Amino acid sequence: MRHGTHSVWTAFVLVGLLVPVGASGQSRWTVEANSSLAWWQINPNMAHLWATTCPGDPDWRPGEGYSSGWSFDHALKALPDNGWAGGGQGASDTVHVPLFPRYDVRHVCTEAVRGEFTVDDTAHWSGLHGWLAVRSAALVTGEQLHDVAMRRALGASSPEAEIRVTVDSVVDMTRDGDTLVGKAAGNMALNGTNTPMLASVRAFPDSGGMRVLVKWRLPAKALYTLTPSLAKMSLGLDFNLWKDLYMGADLVLRPSKRLALGS
Repeated sequence: MRHGTHSVWTAFVLVGLLVPVGASGQSRWTVEANSSLAWWQINPNMAHLWATTCPGDPDWRPGEGYSSGWSFDHALKALPDNGWAGGGQGASDTVHVPLFPRYDVRHVCTEAVRGEFTVDDTAHWSGLHGWLAVRSAALVTGEQLHDVAMRRALGASSPEAEIRVTVDSVVDMTRDGDTLVGKAAGNMALNGTNTPMLASVRAFPDSGGMRVLVKWRLPAKALYTLTPSLAKMSLGLDFNLWKDLYMGADLVLRPSKRLALGS
């Protein structure tokens, strides 16, 4: 669940900013693990249905009913009032996604996200390849029982289990100053199932590298295929309370000297 997150589209975007127009030749980029994160969020979020691989980031906080031992900035914006404490009305919110985004890059993340991307010909934007992998067990909601159930649903039977994302093409790219915005098409592999995805992408220079924000949406019912064990847990999915599954990533990319992809 992520995801999301998060992939070759990044290489394309970065090269578009850092390589002069008309230049040719291959360019490669690698995800910086300790400053990159992946996340997921359900709509309606019920004031607790979200997770991150970087719970140590001060811009993030767990949702309603979080387990003991959590420390976070109580000056952060309040939780939505659509949780159990607020009456459990389940108001839809497709705007504040993710609900607690990261504002500043800090090197405080669990090394849970890895990836490598390449563009073969930056003059013609051809030969776009790459991958992103997220360790399933690193995703955290902040509530222990929810985390156990989530990892079971994600098939995280070992600490090394991963959600894998690849991207095949990037389209509708536009530039606004030093920021590129567009869409990326590819697929996500989870629990042996490959699911097509179309993600929004925003990329800009940050922290001495390139920061890439990626987000995509699936209907919540896709979880029946992606995470079939959820159907046995009598959650909001079974009662048609969950409408959307959002996944994404906040990545920092650095130039790579690697010659091979996918390892």
